[in-house]
Amino acid sequence: MSKESVQFAEIARQVKQPKPISFKRTFDLHCERCDCIRPHQLRANGEWERYTCCTCGCTQEFKVG
Repeated sequence: MSKESVQFAEIARQVKQPKPISFKRTFDLHCERCDCIRPHQLRANGEWERYTCCTCGCTQEFKVG
């Protein structure tokens, strides 16, 4: 195979693969570690919602299902 054919095949392979869907939103919540209101990133996986502090990384989990 020529170099161009290999590059084309690699590009075609990358296009076919779907990108993972991530559910991300930011909410201002009280952080237990920072002891003040900070932005938290939401990640949901069905039954659980996990809020991660954008400043210190502390997580809070809530069962919603």
